[in-house]
Amino acid sequence: MVNVLETLVTRWRDYQASRAAVAELMELDPSEASRMAADYGLSVDDLADLVQHADSAKLMERMMLARGLDPDEVRADLPAVLADMAVLCSRCLSKGRCEHELAAGTAVQHADEFCPNSMTMRALAR
Repeated sequence: MVNVLETLVTRWRDYQASRAAVAELMELDPSEASRMAADYGLSVDDLADLVQHADSAKLMERMMLARGLDPDEVRADLPAVLADMAVLCSRCLSKGRCEHELAAGTAVQHADEFCPNSMTMRALAR
């Protein structure tokens, strides 16, 4: 019961933090928001999705590690690819399954069934 409560509290805090971050982004001058997004090769909408779904980045990094990929190395070598992957992950509707498969150790075997980045990660792992 304690773990469930801790998980709920953590998720609530993450949700509140993401809402605050999105609100802060939307309060920026539109040209500043565009410049920030462009620094990462993203649109403002893509950046807002990433900020709103920050938990997706954790899942994406866990999936990369499960495939033997170093997220920091990919970030340094292929920042645009990583940004595109992050946007896809933030918009993914299978986060629950992803989390479950990662916890079970079966994510890599079943990723093609649910992960929008499966093909890209497979190619990067080669």
